[in-house]
Amino acid sequence: MPQQPFEIPSVMRALKLTAYSGVGSLRVVEKPVPVPKRGEVLVRVLASPVNPSDVMFCRGLYGIERSLPTTPGFEGCGVVVAHGGGMLGRWQMGKRVACGGQGGNGLWAEYALASAAASLPLPARISDAQGASAIVNPISALALWEGFRRGGHRALIQTAAASQVGRMVVRLGIKSGTPMIHVVHRPPLVELLRGLGAEHVLDSSTEGFDPALKELAHRLKATYALDAVGGEMTRRVLAAMPEGTLVVYGALAEKACEADPGDLIFHNKRIEGFWLSQWLKGQNPLTTLWKLRSVLSMLDTTLSTKVVARLSLEQVPTDLEAHLRSTSDGKVLIIPGNP
Repeated sequence: MPQQPFEIPSVMRALKLTAYSGVGSLRVVEKPVPVPKRGEVLVRVLASPVNPSDVMFCRGLYGIERSLPTTPGFEGCGVVVAHGGGMLGRWQMGKRVACGGQGGNGLWAEYALASAAASLPLPARISDAQGASAIVNPISALALWEGFRRGGHRALIQTAAASQVGRMVVRLGIKSGTPMIHVVHRPPLVELLRGLGAEHVLDSSTEGFDPALKELAHRLKATYALDAVGGEMTRRVLAAMPEGTLVVYGALAEKACEADPGDLIFHNKRIEGFWLSQWLKGQNPLTTLWKLRSVLSMLDTTLSTKVVARLSLEQVPTDLEAHLRSTSDGKVLIIPGNP
């Protein structure tokens, strides 16, 4: 390992996923601290969020699968304590960065590898909690919003509107004065979003939801929809739209998306998918850099994340599942150095 001013242990604590059966299969283990290769940095992890994608990964339902056992955690923030060579790695030494996992393991550990080119130095005003969630949700929200704007649509429907991505889209819509219809699944979330300034909020669990959604969608000319739920919700939203595109970016219902063939054949409606990893591969480096800088400028305002719980590595196997029963309340952070 290259020379560095930090004392790095040879062994670290980490969460290990032993089976693709959910977060209950996580165990705390000791394992060697990884050694960065050229273009990589070693990060002492300060915080890492539990995103829906992490939960799906732990259940074997995500788009990638690693050999078990493995350490989950798609993103986080930490301090660069070593590098594998290269000017960028040397420059990042000692800096606090937002980053994604590298080398087949994630950030639910005391130390993790990250790509030097994809690690984003964080200004002092950004807290560890916000920095830990600087990549997955904020960039997804901006990319989904960009798809809406580029399509020249007048209004937008979104499901799971009280999720962290949903709240970011709420703020982006308010900021730009865009008419939006926000769908939630229980009454308290209606008031929560109205408290954020959202005008049109509908509860899908109430009688009359479908005709109300259709009336609003036609009146506002909502020809673009973001669906993080799937299952029957996809069909209900698509049926309400006058025409246009529905983008599926999540699977909270954990059921196959439903759709009426007549909507797709006769009513100029279509369904697309969005996966951030694939979207990023299609961007040139300058576009990605612009997105990251946009995120930094809004990370403590429009693209902020609400945190409701902080868990140590030891608390995760016993406590995490209970916190995930109501993900609309906010994000759970894993703090490897203890909360």
